[in-house]
Amino acid sequence: MKKIKLLIIITITTFSMISCTNASSKKTTTIESQELAKPVFENTQFNDIFQSYLSMKDAMVKSDAIATKESAMKLNEKLIAFKAKKQLISLSQKIATENDIEKQRLAFLNLSIMMIELTKTQKLKTGAAYVAYCPMADNNNGGFWLTDENAIRNPYFGDKMMKCGKIKETIK
Repeated sequence: MKKIKLLIIITITTFSMISCTNASSKKTTTIESQELAKPVFENTQFNDIFQSYLSMKDAMVKSDAIATKESAMKLNEKLIAFKAKKQLISLSQKIATENDIEKQRLAFLNLSIMMIELTKTQKLKTGAAYVAYCPMADNNNGGFWLTDENAIRNPYFGDKMMKCGKIKETIK
């Protein structure tokens, strides 16, 4: 009789735990899917700027200086049309005229800081943008960048240290 009571208690406990786990995972999935939606900004001109920035960042992740240069040229054109701050335009132009990926990454450090500030002034329609940080970038001084995914793909080191860093902030 004691064995049957014990078996019933274990069975009820197990079912309760499974139910709680399923309920909380459903809530988590809903929250994560909302945050994982790609960011779309209300200002379509800025949305194009953000997408150009991401293209440049992705080229740096691949350590592709030519693609970085091409993406920076497109970003530069869009920043000029947007009438962005002169320093931001200057930094995108510097990346667009540079052939060395390491020098491009140095300019990207400051460009990213300014892009983060600008992004925070823009309203999102959907999704979220993320501010990522690598403590080892810039000779261990650290470096920030924007991304559209809640995952690390490091533009400062590419394949050498693809996952170095963490998400520091979510822009919603």
